[in-house]
Amino acid sequence: MAEAIRAGIQALPKGQAEAATALGISTWRTCDLILIPQALRIALPNIVNILIAVLKDTTLVLIVGMFDLLGVVQQSLHNPEWGRFALEGYLFVAMVMWALCFSLSRVSTLYERS
Repeated sequence: MAEAIRAGIQALPKGQAEAATALGISTWRTCDLILIPQALRIALPNIVNILIAVLKDTTLVLIVGMFDLLGVVQQSLHNPEWGRFALEGYLFVAMVMWALCFSLSRVSTLYERS
C-alpha cells in the first residue's frame, strides 16, 4: 500500500511543490492540501488492485491452508485423549506456518535474483 502511494507521490511534477512554496504555503500544508490528494488520485487504481488481491488471498488462505490445519488441531482437542496437548498442537501449527512462509520467501528471493 505504501509503495503505491509513494509511486503516486513520485509521479507528481516537482512544479506542484515549488508553486506552493512560491505562494508561501508551508511544507505540511503543501503536502496536506496539494500533494497528497493528487497522489492518492494517481495511486487509486493500484490501491484498489492491492485491496482486491488481499481479499482474494485471504479467502484462499482460509479455505486451503490455515483453516484446515487449525481445524484439525481444534477437532483433535475436543477428543478427551488429545485435549491436554493443546500447546503442542498449536506449536506444531505455528512451526508448519513458519516453515511455509520462510520457504516461500526464500523461493521469492531466488526468483527475484534470477
